[in-house]
Amino acid sequence: MGAVINYLVGASGTGKTTDLMKRVAEAAVLNPDKKYLMIVPEQAASTVERDMVKIMSLCHGRKGFMNIDIVGISRLAYKIFNEMRAKVGGLLADADKSMIIRFIAGRLKLRVYKNSIDKDGFISEAKSLLSELFQYNITISDIDEVINEMEATGEKPVLLEKLKDIRDIFAGFEEKVSDYEESLPAERLVSYLLRKLSSLECNILDNAVVTFDGFTGYTPAQYDLIEEIMKRAESLSFVITMDSEIVKSKRVVKDYEIFNLSYVTYKNLMEKAKENGLSEGEVLLYENDQRHQKGTMLDDLVSGIFRFPSPEHKECDESVKVLECRNSDDEIAVIAEEIKRLIREEGMRYSDIAVFSPSLDDSSKSFEKIFRKYDIPYFLDNTRKMRQNPFSEAIILLLMAEDKNYDYESIFAFLKTGVISGLTGEEIALIENFVLEKNIKGYRKWSRCFSKILNNEDRYAEQEEVRKKIMKVIGDFHEGIKSKTGKVKDLINAIRTFMINEEYEESILLMADRIEENDIPLARTYRALYKNICAFFDEMENVLGEEEITLREFASILKSGMNEIRIGTIPAVIDSVVIGDTERTRVSDIKVLFLTDMNEGVVPHPPHAAKILSDQDKEYVENIFQKKGIRKQFAPSDKGKLYIEQFYMYLAIAKPMERLYVTYCKAGNDGEELTSAYIIPRIKAILSGLSVENRKPSVFKGTEKTDIYFFAEAFRKFLYDGDEDISLDDAVLYSLFEDKKRYIDQAKAYEIDDKKLTEAAVEAAKKALLVQSVSKLEQYAGCEYKYFLRYMLSLEERRSGNIDQLNFGNVLHDALRDVFDEMEGETISATYDNWQKIKRDEEIKMMKDAITTEFRRMSDDFISPEGEVIAEGYNRYIIENIYQLGERTITSVSEQIRGGDMVPVFYEEQFTDRDGFDRAKVGAKEEIKLVGRIDRADIYEEGDNVYLRILDYKTGNNTFDYSELYNGRQLQLVIYLGVMTEKVREVYKKKGRNVNVYPVGMYYYPVHDPYIKKPDNEDDPRVIEEKISKELRLRGISADDPFMKEIQEKGISEPERWKDGDAKILPFDFYTKPYKDKKAGDIKGFHINLSVDEFRCIENFAKVKAGELTDKMMSGDIEKNPYNKGASSECDYCSFKSVCRFDVINRDNKINRVSKDIDEQKFSEMINRGGAAAKNDSVE
Repeated sequence: MGAVINYLVGASGTGKTTDLMKRVAEAAVLNPDKKYLMIVPEQAASTVERDMVKIMSLCHGRKGFMNIDIVGISRLAYKIFNEMRAKVGGLLADADKSMIIRFIAGRLKLRVYKNSIDKDGFISEAKSLLSELFQYNITISDIDEVINEMEATGEKPVLLEKLKDIRDIFAGFEEKVSDYEESLPAERLVSYLLRKLSSLECNILDNAVVTFDGFTGYTPAQYDLIEEIMKRAESLSFVITMDSEIVKSKRVVKDYEIFNLSYVTYKNLMEKAKENGLSEGEVLLYENDQRHQKGTMLDDLVSGIFRFPSPEHKECDESVKVLECRNSDDEIAVIAEEIKRLIREEGMRYSDIAVFSPSLDDSSKSFEKIFRKYDIPYFLDNTRKMRQNPFSEAIILLLMAEDKNYDYESIFAFLKTGVISGLTGEEIALIENFVLEKNIKGYRKWSRCFSKILNNEDRYAEQEEVRKKIMKVIGDFHEGIKSKTGKVKDLINAIRTFMINEEYEESILLMADRIEENDIPLARTYRALYKNICAFFDEMENVLGEEEITLREFASILKSGMNEIRIGTIPAVIDSVVIGDTERTRVSDIKVLFLTDMNEGVVPHPPHAAKILSDQDKEYVENIFQKKGIRKQFAPSDKGKLYIEQFYMYLAIAKPMERLYVTYCKAGNDGEELTSAYIIPRIKAILSGLSVENRKPSVFKGTEKTDIYFFAEAFRKFLYDGDEDISLDDAVLYSLFEDKKRYIDQAKAYEIDDKKLTEAAVEAAKKALLVQSVSKLEQYAGCEYKYFLRYMLSLEERRSGNIDQLNFGNVLHDALRDVFDEMEGETISATYDNWQKIKRDEEIKMMKDAITTEFRRMSDDFISPEGEVIAEGYNRYIIENIYQLGERTITSVSEQIRGGDMVPVFYEEQFTDRDGFDRAKVGAKEEIKLVGRIDRADIYEEGDNVYLRILDYKTGNNTFDYSELYNGRQLQLVIYLGVMTEKVREVYKKKGRNVNVYPVGMYYYPVHDPYIKKPDNEDDPRVIEEKISKELRLRGISADDPFMKEIQEKGISEPERWKDGDAKILPFDFYTKPYKDKKAGDIKGFHINLSVDEFRCIENFAKVKAGELTDKMMSGDIEKNPYNKGASSECDYCSFKSVCRFDVINRDNKINRVSKDIDEQKFSEMINRGGAAAKNDSVE
């Protein structure tokens, strides 16, 4: 016989739903034995039930109803299954589908997507595509038809390979779930229901009065269900949100029009009824707006938005407001303030208000944080991702740690989730520093006693206790896993054991209790967490339990599944503000709606770029469907979704009865400029009298908590900037702070002095300050605050078992020292002979052995006792580089020694406070003792004259720079020269000889292995070696004397040699005085020659500079004043940025900018000041 089909058609707010409910209520009262079935979207069922109760009470004096069922389609299906006693369990959730897809994809030999399965988002996209295929009834055989057609035509080969991959995943998924009929994909529920209904009676549907309301459209599967209901029910009524004029005029609605979706739905339903020979009942048209007050801005906006032409409303009222805010957080705070005002001043209830956002996933956390701050009860109509919690995260990280054999990154990622009971954050930090420093890697080392590994039971006892706690967890888990390949059910059991041992359920509930004080919805999510985790593993075991799988693949599958698990919540209180999105959320009878995030890039939603099948791909496939007579299609394209989004926006605008607020922001929270969405000018075009209000959170319009926060922020800006529009003489403030105004004025003038230490602090550190290494003084000159952090607070970078730059330099320094020790003879001449006689391969072997010895001293993990490199990865690379660099260095150094007459006598020479300077000689307030280590000093004897040069090995690209000396940043070479001058005199004096010591040079030796561009048509290796030698020439200052140069490099005094710059050891410009740049007039600090007297002056200037720096230290200066020279700054590679937080925007932070070069005036100043100091203190 079939049902009678009725339609209720009208725009939003015209009373369709209310009228339908009244009709159903009246009929249900008059016909108590008849079944009434109201089908609504799942999320709207409870709201419709509440509204029906109200109607029954108001219209019929009844407190409830017995013969009306208000259900969603899924709930209807389960009611029918229950009646038929059909075997069906829970639905496969998104997490289950993702898990199965990841498993299937890992087993297939995919063509296009073989390298994509573990990329972020791929499994989620594959799940979405499969869901779309299910919803739109596209089968494997349909895809096969397309594949066959494309193979025949040879068109679009890439798309063909994509479709084959999709077909294989689809088929694998179908095969996998076919054995578990009690667990269906949600999209297949309707299809399964139709199969059960095809041959059986159904008391729920047969002869029932059925209504559909709240749907904007239906999928093909849902249309099939409607068609089945049409055959069984007595009548069906459909609510269609569409202008009644469309039905009356019988016009065709274009795809870009706002009601196109409703029109297509209406036409499809009529066509289904016609195909089944059903009689058309009533078409009820609703024309008058029942929700909005006639003539208001809101009324005209609802009737005009997205219509063309739209009416113009020139008068202003309070029913529509457009608010512009600074950023997203301010936008939400302004909304919260306005909600509090509506409650306080206009007597509204929280349940009268709703907030809709088109980007709720992105803004939900901000809403929760700010609404809690304003004490606003809210219900967030959004599901939370389960993986956003430490407990489920820890499970995945533990699996990854096991797979990676508990390397540093994986094990500490797991430990820092905080789920291990009895392990504190301080203990994790302690063990982390220890593991990095001692290079502890792998399960084997973790399972051994740390004290025994390092042969020191007392020193590492605390770390050992922490290790035991950690091993209790990972040891049990490691034993439970047994191997890196196994059955899924065994791996799941190991995880279950871990959760039981760590008391997951109790820990999660304790966390929920702590959270509940501030966030009831989140606490409820946590209370459901353990049950959801267990259910996920149960489903995983049910579907994949017997499968053999690697640990890595299992972790990947688990990650894919857990990423999709969402936990829904219910309202904590009835009187609360609903925060929802514009498409999913259903509310009724609200007075005020805030429509937020109306910014470009949010509205309209940007096209989804990472789809597996693009819109063009789907269009091509649909064309083949049409050619093959397959009446199927995909979900709407991005363009179609744009028009649908406009319809949802219309529905949202029409929701409030009294007032609509539309908000957007000028910038993101990161400060990036934003523009308003297209809907703002459209609203302004209709409401021409409307002006946009610029709003920001007010100081005294929220709660005590927010008032304090915003007042403090505004007051801070007032103190520092003076331009914040808050007046301290404002009446409100004055009344609150009248008796405190004097203190406020004092606060305005108060400055925090963090540039100086107190006298007590300096006195406490005095002993350490008076013994300084030269390098520390240089660092103080570079930045006082950095010195304070490193040497006074003893902050340091986290130590690592890897070879860092410091280890790199120390190994080479110490290895060179060992070689020089071996080359040392009983006399200087014997040492000279040793260097002249040694062969290249012998010196290389000596250097290699010395480097091996140094690495063995550092750790047993780098070099085996047999001398083989056993380190891996980064450390192996560095060690091999050091061997190569060591070979280049020793050959270059030995050639330089053989190329002159000077002999290395002192190397790695320490000087202590007993060998330093008496600072009082240069007018210091306090006596300072300098300490340091001189890399190498060479001498040459001629009678009672001893000629001295010093060398400092530098792995960087160091050159001597007078500008750096002038500013205290390059004192080492100069001070070391002075120290060694005194040291040499003392050594000879002990031998009974009074000698004259003359400086011939102070240099940096560049420790590196240079790359040389090979000259064209040049294959002679000697030419290449000569070019490399020139790159490794000494860099620094030489004495302006031909003899002193000749003893350093034989033959250099020959005019034809120096004229063409043909030096192999010394710097390039040998016979020039300090020279000026003709354009800038600056003294160049590279390759400069000095007289002996000038050397003495420079030495004394360095001592004076060291004294000045020490005086600043002793006065407690610790200003943040990083040295900046050209493009380089002391901040560039500073390890203390997170502590210092230097920011030039802060007026108290200053950069110490210095010139790249030094002019002649400053050079003369150094010479004169050094000379004066020498005279005053009788320095030779």
